[in-house]
Amino acid sequence: MDVDEPVTAAQPTVEDESASLRREFDQGRDQYLRLLADLDNFRRRSATEHEIRALSSGSSDRGFYEGVAATYRLLRSALREAGAKPVESEGRVFDPTVHEAVPTVPPDGLEPGMIAHEVRRGWRLGDTLLRPAQVVVTTAEEPADRWR
Repeated sequence: MDVDEPVTAAQPTVEDESASLRREFDQGRDQYLRLLADLDNFRRRSATEHEIRALSSGSSDRGFYEGVAATYRLLRSALREAGAKPVESEGRVFDPTVHEAVPTVPPDGLEPGMIAHEVRRGWRLGDTLLRPAQVVVTTAEEPADRWR
């Protein structure tokens, strides 16, 4: 190409090529960062799943259970020292501000809207709810022909 020759619309300019390469680079970097975040999330889920399986594996090792129990006692002690208190649940009326209803069950001797079972303990620190309690709530029995 001659220096005096005018640039036509069909020939890309250096700025156009630079912008195109910058877009490709940005797309590649964004994809890399998303994959890195996905990998990090996968590692966390794997570690959590591994811990859960270790606790539910039914090990007959007495030392294992004593270690888990000691860790649990230390955790509860640390929570108490920090001022955290468990959310009271079982046998109480469902309160959506501190409870999260997981499934519902028929009343089975309890009034509708009562908590039949606590699935996961909730915690509060002073007036702040750290984690709502996951609970099983009783519901009124619906007539079989309700939707007919």
